Amino acid sequence: MNEATASSSLPQGVTIEPRRMAFQAVEGKPRYWHPVVVFTHLLTAASLFFPEGERFFVRSVQNYAPGIADPDLRRDIAGFMQQEIIHGEEHERYNNDVAAQGYPYLIRLERYLVKGLFANMRRFTSRRAQLALTVCLEHVTATLAAALLKYPQLMEDADPVYREIWSWHAVEESEHKGVAYDVYAAVGGSYWLRVSTLVWSSLFFLSLVLFVTARMLATDGILFKRETWRQARAYARERTAIFKHVGGWFIEFFRRDFHPWQIDNRAEIDAWKRQQGVTAP
Repeated sequence: MNEATASSSLPQGVTIEPRRMAFQAVEGKPRYWHPVVVFTHLLTAASLFFPEGERFFVRSVQNYAPGIADPDLRRDIAGFMQQEIIHGEEHERYNNDVAAQGYPYLIRLERYLVKGLFANMRRFTSRRAQLALTVCLEHVTATLAAALLKYPQLMEDADPVYREIWSWHAVEESEHKGVAYDVYAAVGGSYWLRVSTLVWSSLFFLSLVLFVTARMLATDGILFKRETWRQARAYARERTAIFKHVGGWFIEFFRRDFHPWQIDNRAEIDAWKRQQGVTAP
């Protein structure tokens, strides 16, 4: 690692602050907390990968942390790891609650499929490749986070508690979205490893999320119901412009000079803080 190249990209006014929000209504959540059933299950399916995924991200960055000399980037890394640990804990409770509503196989999938996947990544790939995967999946989550914060209509009429949970997670994902990328740049991570990893990982994890979503819809007995997909299509059509805009953010990653903070959502982070009365220490 060339320590001279390692530096923090955190914009002025942004802090990476771990927050324990003490959500009170994790147990007994509505079965369909989002008015669009498919969207409820899509986010639950994504959540299934978060606890173990967040731990993988922490280890991937932690592998290189001792070689980082820049004090600002070291501070960012510490905040990143603390936020991700808390996210994993919150989503573990979230996942257990959903499983208890009649989806017990989610626990088995998380225990054997998800944990096995990330364990094999650690066992059979290099530390550089693990960091590249972290950079890519952080880009996916940061893109989704920016969408949820900029376009509240995506969660319109959703249960308020779960809208708050996802907004909190989106804010913190936004705050630390540049950290893994900065570490990757510091260790000389290549452009081609970065973009090729995004392609395969996005397709792979999207396939798994869709599989879990379909399984949950089948459990509900509505996977092949016309109304299920009519509702989802109507929701997507009304938000076509939003999805195109968000898709544009996603493909920005393929630019050689890309950096996560080129998608600047500081205004949305600040708006959430003002709404919640949450300020930096």
